[in-house]
Amino acid sequence: LAEIEQNLAEAAKSWNDKLKTSIVSHYGEEKGRSLSEKYIHAFPQSYKEYELPNSAVADIIKLEKLSSEHKLEMIFYRAQEEQYDSNHVRLKLFHKDQPIHLSDVLPMLENMGLKVLGETPFKVKTADGTEYWVLDFTMLYTGDNVLDTTARSADFMSTFYQVWENRLENDGFNKLVLKTNLSGRQISVLRSYAKYMRQIGNNFSQAYIENTLASLPELANSLYSYFHQKFAIDQGEIDSLDIIANFETKLEQVNNLDDDRIIRRFIDLITATSRTNFYQVDSKLKTADQSKAYISFKFDSSQIPDMPLPLPKFEVFVYSPQVEGVHLRGGKVARGGLRWSDRREDFRTEVLGLVKAQQVKNTVIVPVGAKGGFVCKQILPSHSRDEAFNIGKECYRTIIRGLLDITDNIVDGELVHPANVRFYDEDDSYLVVAADKGPQLSLISLTKSVMSTTSGLVMHLHLVVQSVMTIKKWVLRLKALGSQLNVTSVKWA
Repeated sequence: LAEIEQNLAEAAKSWNDKLKTSIVSHYGEEKGRSLSEKYIHAFPQSYKEYELPNSAVADIIKLEKLSSEHKLEMIFYRAQEEQYDSNHVRLKLFHKDQPIHLSDVLPMLENMGLKVLGETPFKVKTADGTEYWVLDFTMLYTGDNVLDTTARSADFMSTFYQVWENRLENDGFNKLVLKTNLSGRQISVLRSYAKYMRQIGNNFSQAYIENTLASLPELANSLYSYFHQKFAIDQGEIDSLDIIANFETKLEQVNNLDDDRIIRRFIDLITATSRTNFYQVDSKLKTADQSKAYISFKFDSSQIPDMPLPLPKFEVFVYSPQVEGVHLRGGKVARGGLRWSDRREDFRTEVLGLVKAQQVKNTVIVPVGAKGGFVCKQILPSHSRDEAFNIGKECYRTIIRGLLDITDNIVDGELVHPANVRFYDEDDSYLVVAADKGPQLSLISLTKSVMSTTSGLVMHLHLVVQSVMTIKKWVLRLKALGSQLNVTSVKWA
């Protein structure tokens, strides 16, 4: 009888009463009472008909994490009523102040292998007048693997958030988050190699490469594992021949010749990589993940089959969602220009053409030279000249940082290798980048801007004015020497 009376009393409670009880049960009496007053009338009737009070507490936990600096939270899950192997999944987004438009979210979810079946938005207005939005997406996972939402939820949400914040690119490589064991940043390694692959003359489109890796998730895991074993500081010495032999065994199971060629190209590029900044951190970031938003790779071009000629002695490729660039050096000591290019699809071909011209024109004066170039990927036609220049300035800084990250330092006359960088080449503390003119804006003004405003670059600057056959250039000599920008001398030559 007592149990019946308790059930009747519970049934007589309103949704708001049950919410208050759930909040106090979760947060405790003091904080629970305060939050109850804040949220008791915050949810619309449509939400109350859609969610149970206990579920509302889970949403309140996420809403309480939102602020002016951190406006997005989420929950990725499979509903309890679904079978463990069901492809039907849910995503709840929590946003402060403004609703999130479906047109912004849809491409991101589709690139992660999810098809949106429905969206239910709710406006939440708390007692203090703060507005939040809760958007509940019902989705279908389109992959052919059984999706373990418990295991992959954290990486999925992290990747989604980083794409939203423009720290990761929004493309089909993100399908790998739910098909492999890789995080969004780890997938960026494969994306970067694919971008470089396109620049050195690969015949396959990015979409084709994305689909290849998505169809071969075990090999995608193995490619990153090879990279990690080679460059992570906490890893021991590797046996590249043994690793490649293991790849050969796995490739025997690949029936498509194009897929085989693509995987082998990835293996070649990882093998030819001598340094990377991937495992460095940016201590100035105020986030739990202090990984740098750009990745630089140093290549031994002679180890890459079918490379376009001439082959540089050293080559660095810098990738980020905002900019991509290369720097080619013909020898240990070589100087040359860094060009702001507008040829996004083949800027390396443009740079290589400049290298060839330099070899023909300057072979007596400068036996070995250097050339570089970069493209800004997020300049729009609607941007003004000043806006485009400011974007270009940030891109230029990123390229310079990427080059310096993997360049050796000279401290008190002693060579010091960069932190968290495993190297497979000789000591290399020489880096000269000259201001060059491209079809965009003069890099001389960019160089001056970087010198005057950039902080956090570990470098030593020598301003050198060269006079060769009446040609004068500003030359920026960069060396890693300190923890912040420091113009220590001006040399005239």
